[in-house]
Amino acid sequence: MCNQHDRCIGSSSDFPLVSVIMGVYRCGNLTALERSIHSIIDQTYRNWEFLIVDDGSGDNDRTYNAIKQFASGDDRIVAMRYSHHRGLAYALDYGLAHAHGQYIARQDDDDFSVPTRLSTEIAYLSKHPDVAICGTNAVIFDEDGEWGKLTLPPKPTKQSFLWNSPFLHPSVVMRADALKQVAGYRVIRETQQYEDYDLFMRMYARGFRGVNLQQPLYRYRSDRNVMKYRPMRRRFQEVKIRSDGFRALGLGLRSIPYIVKPLVIGAIPKRIYARIQRRRFVA
Repeated sequence: MCNQHDRCIGSSSDFPLVSVIMGVYRCGNLTALERSIHSIIDQTYRNWEFLIVDDGSGDNDRTYNAIKQFASGDDRIVAMRYSHHRGLAYALDYGLAHAHGQYIARQDDDDFSVPTRLSTEIAYLSKHPDVAICGTNAVIFDEDGEWGKLTLPPKPTKQSFLWNSPFLHPSVVMRADALKQVAGYRVIRETQQYEDYDLFMRMYARGFRGVNLQQPLYRYRSDRNVMKYRPMRRRFQEVKIRSDGFRALGLGLRSIPYIVKPLVIGAIPKRIYARIQRRRFVA
């Protein structure tokens, strides 16, 4: 078995250490968590550390003990926690502060990656030093199986952020030095549920760029019959994130309709909103 200091395949220059970061809060589906963790353990790319952060679950150690069980079986997995629930942005920034990797990869606790995901993304980043963010397309699934796919723009531009984030956050691998230059995730009220949108816009504003590989290397869980409908309070937070991000990107007056987009969508009946959301996932 490899530890985090070993180079399991090839030299350190060819196979740099990758830090995979996951935040977990009160895990209600241990089977999904196990599948998600095993999808990293089973990667063809072997030189990784996996930082799994219990975001102050406060569930009598149920979540943390599950994480520790995996860590006890593979010393590349690090179980981490703190006492109070602080949200995903804090959990990811906490993991980032303890990461040793040249690259930072994301993984959500109820999704999973195909075995070649990391090797494919790292190979691309290694050959394209001008790229700081590498994401992928995804297959959408729920308890009843696969039901759609998410296709993202191959080479997102600043304008790509107007409608939504052009990256699927848990599918990305990022350069650690680029993340450090923008001070990682912002842990503020407005970034609750929007930490990725905010991060990627700040990276683009600093001149970093990204790509989305068109292979579906990630499996993203979304219930086909339950579409998340964010309350108006969250929508005002998104307006603030969009306003700040679009200003930093220099998108000008054309961005105004997109800044207020969350409020307009919030006024749409839920049934129609669900139909709009499903259109993102082309079956």
